[in-house]
Amino acid sequence: MSETIEVKAQQDFWKRLVSGTPVRAVAEVVSNAFDADSNLITIAVKRNALGAISRLLFTDDGSGIPYANNEHLFSQLGNSWKLKASRSIQKQRLLQGRNGEGRFRALSLGEIVTWQTTYKDGDEYKSYNITASHETLGLFEVSDVVISKQKSTETIVSIDNIFQRAEWFFTRERSNELARVFAPYLNKYRAVSVVYDDQQIDVTKIVSGSSEARLGPYTLSSGKKVQADLEIIEWNMALGRALYLCDETGFTLSERAPEVRAPGFDFGAYLKSSHFGELQNGSLADIDMEEGLVKLVKEAREHLSGHFRKREREKASSLIEKWKNEEVYPFGDNEVSPVTKQAKRIFNMCAVTINDHAKGFDEQSRMTKALSFRLLREAIEERPQEISRLLSEVLNLSKEKQKQFSLLLDRTKLSDILDAVSFVEHRISTAIGLRSLVCSDDTRSTMKERQHIHQIVERNSWLFGEQFTLGQSESSLTNALREHLRQLKMDTRVLEPVLVSGGKNARIDLLLCQSNKRSGRDDDHHLIVELKRASKSLSYGDFGQLLKYASAIMKDTRYHKTNVEWSFWLVGTDVADDLDPLVNSNDRAPGCAHIFKEGNGKVWIKTWGQLLHDCISRHQFVRDKLNIAITDDEAVHYLGSGPIKVLAETANG
Repeated sequence: MSETIEVKAQQDFWKRLVSGTPVRAVAEVVSNAFDADSNLITIAVKRNALGAISRLLFTDDGSGIPYANNEHLFSQLGNSWKLKASRSIQKQRLLQGRNGEGRFRALSLGEIVTWQTTYKDGDEYKSYNITASHETLGLFEVSDVVISKQKSTETIVSIDNIFQRAEWFFTRERSNELARVFAPYLNKYRAVSVVYDDQQIDVTKIVSGSSEARLGPYTLSSGKKVQADLEIIEWNMALGRALYLCDETGFTLSERAPEVRAPGFDFGAYLKSSHFGELQNGSLADIDMEEGLVKLVKEAREHLSGHFRKREREKASSLIEKWKNEEVYPFGDNEVSPVTKQAKRIFNMCAVTINDHAKGFDEQSRMTKALSFRLLREAIEERPQEISRLLSEVLNLSKEKQKQFSLLLDRTKLSDILDAVSFVEHRISTAIGLRSLVCSDDTRSTMKERQHIHQIVERNSWLFGEQFTLGQSESSLTNALREHLRQLKMDTRVLEPVLVSGGKNARIDLLLCQSNKRSGRDDDHHLIVELKRASKSLSYGDFGQLLKYASAIMKDTRYHKTNVEWSFWLVGTDVADDLDPLVNSNDRAPGCAHIFKEGNGKVWIKTWGQLLHDCISRHQFVRDKLNIAITDDEAVHYLGSGPIKVLAETANG
């Protein structure tokens, strides 16, 4: 005898559950088939004589929906058996569902949904139907169970009276979008096939490569820790780009724009986290400011940017190596002058762009290609005004890109562009190299204060801010006073020395003076820096030493009479526990250890990690635009090949 079972849930819950997007509903139905160990899932779109969709049929060869006499699977929302399992029953595949409610989302596609299922019970195959209507949400008609004539399991989900709001989705071209949604699962389990509207979704034809990374963990303000896995799948055809938010199994919950620069690459990025699964009961579109989501998405986008910068370099390096092997590359390995290096970089950028955009370029003869490259090099080095015309004739670049390049060359010389690239590269190499040397466990123990660190920073005062230039290096407080007076265009004669408490002389490591002033003397700013060797943790004694220097300056009337801001920085690799109360006081900014009552002076405790992170961040925008990629090893080598050659020996032990 047939029966009616009621799933007890409030109507607002049902309305939310069945008002999702078509792609979410399709993904839920197909994922249930995955979890039932299906090897073949077909999605058939039936149309009437006028071309309108009349029915959707999802057919799978999975294990079916078992019928239990005591309580049917459909009679519960939540409490799914999948909560206690991570893999499917028969084939031990990773499960795509968790909460026991996804099967009901089929009601968002059409007014009537019927599940026709056959399952195996012992040695027998049994069949029955389940029917649901959008008009009576929460009520499911379950037919009698009968012995099946067929000797295989399957489930057919038929959806009738398709809603107009869902009809637009089911076009033949939709297979590409579904390919992106199911790619992680199909890429992992190649024996599984999905056929949409008679077209098989074959990931082997669309996936060119994949990679995975672990992001986090992050501790939220509530104390909860969240983390995620990021899977990047690159397409070998124009399938677009998307960032998918997924639960920990890889089931897609929502889609975001990647917001990364990745010319020449199409990809799907799958951000998988149990945190997203916990948020799925609400509309993800309404919680874009949720703390965990914001942090994980931000880190995912940063990782994607780095990943595709690396892929761009790999792609360019592969092409250049190929051209070298073909003997068409116009630069020799022995051409290493700074100007030639920058010209080579611009050539590589232009040549790779030509290869990507000029149809048939790669199929040209070796002689033709060699001549083209030689002319391009000459244009870059000798006739930069012709580059814009050359690129516009050879490439089908957008008008906007041609205009940008032309204006750039009209407004400045190519040599100046090369100098600017070299300037930024120098700064980034210096900052990254210094960070690697003072923060790496392999080198920090051998980095000396005066022999190594001091020599780098006194030549690069911009590390502490663009506004500073070197005033004094390894100088007494008395000479610092003379430099201070000189900066203010005052009499520099000092009759009495500047002494610290106890009447002793003292030497400072660096005095930096502000070089750019917006409003005269009111904008003066001096920075005194005390450096410590990389292997030493900054202690309370180090702070006390700098405080003595600072007090001598702030209390000396020859300083005090001028309207100048003074900053005193103690810089080291890390901070000992006894300094923590000073560095993290509630009444001062983080890192500010002391504020003088007399005069405009503050004492700061800085780590190299903080200082160099700020410095690199200031150059990050230009670095990204110029596509400058520098590794830690390259940066250390750069420092070692310059005026501080001993650093190379230090880095190598």
